[in-house]
Amino acid sequence: MQKYNKDWLIREVASKADFTIGDVTIIIDKTIEIIKDIIAEKSELFISGLFTLSVGKIKAHDGVDPKTKLPRHVEESLRIKFKPSRALYDLLK
Repeated sequence: MQKYNKDWLIREVASKADFTIGDVTIIIDKTIEIIKDIIAEKSELFISGLFTLSVGKIKAHDGVDPKTKLPRHVEESLRIKFKPSRALYDLLK
């Protein structure tokens, strides 16, 4: 399985869209900044045909420490939820 990173994405977009690498770098960086702002606001981002990012609460509950096997209380917390679109799932078939 191939692994890709931000630099690869920037070069790929620049070559396919005929933009400079510098311009695409700015666009990608600003996009990431906006996504972080949306998550910090505890809002939801929906990109049709790709995914939904949202923030969900995990209720306080009692659990078991996996190392010690002793019971412990887990406080309420927030987590980022990633829900791929049906079209994204269908690419795996």
